[in-house]
Amino acid sequence: MSIGFILPSKGRPRKLEKSIISIKEKTKYINYCVYIYVDLDDKYINQYKKIFSRYKGIVHGVVGEKIGVPGAFNLLASMVKEKYIMMFNDDLNISTPNWDDIFLKKISVIKDEIFLAYFNDGINFERHAAFPIIPKKKWYDVVGYSSNKLIFQHNDTWVFSIGVMLHRCVYFSNIKLKHDHGYLKEKYKDETFKFNRNKLKIFLDHLIFLYLIFLRINSYLKIKKNLIEIENSVQFENISKFKVELKNFFETIILFFKLFSLK
Repeated sequence: MSIGFILPSKGRPRKLEKSIISIKEKTKYINYCVYIYVDLDDKYINQYKKIFSRYKGIVHGVVGEKIGVPGAFNLLASMVKEKYIMMFNDDLNISTPNWDDIFLKKISVIKDEIFLAYFNDGINFERHAAFPIIPKKKWYDVVGYSSNKLIFQHNDTWVFSIGVMLHRCVYFSNIKLKHDHGYLKEKYKDETFKFNRNKLKIFLDHLIFLYLIFLRINSYLKIKKNLIEIENSVQFENISKFKVELKNFFETIILFFKLFSLK
């Protein structure tokens, strides 16, 4: 068993190293590699290169032109040689020791190996797969992308939407992540957070996400072809197939009025 963590990073070498250390210290039973993308013009590029060198046994660092977060996720996912892919952040740490043992025991009974796993990040809980795990061969290789044609956000929501359609989401409440998100504390609102939280970019991502529902449905249908009926020993989350889409629709409406309402 093996897993590739895909992780775009910007302006956060210290936080990134903490993320790498948490993966290294908490992962015991599964082989892994951390795939990291950093922009060539990042002002901390030399620090990033030192980190790549320091952890060269477990890190595959990529430095390149600006391709955006979705582009970085897709590029890194294409490089993954491991069995599973997990979206990760440079402000995220794994808290649960031997998390991979808990993960493997639960997903080992999914005979067709088609699932979306997600953990307790302390913010979204079972409501949303903020850092999803998917199989490389049975998911990514089938649809040909990680997430598609977005500006910044909704990469995780895109994957979660397909997982919900498949009715193959597995939530691990006992695997905990620590996400130093800017919405939680003022001290986490660093330069990268502020850059990524442009309201217009977020609104446009909502629109693109709504518009491209047909691509998610197409991906769902491609993956569904390989589904095998699973015994009741696996407890998949019972989430409406329309819940993710409707939630985004209402959020888009709210954002529209916030952005364009006359004051």
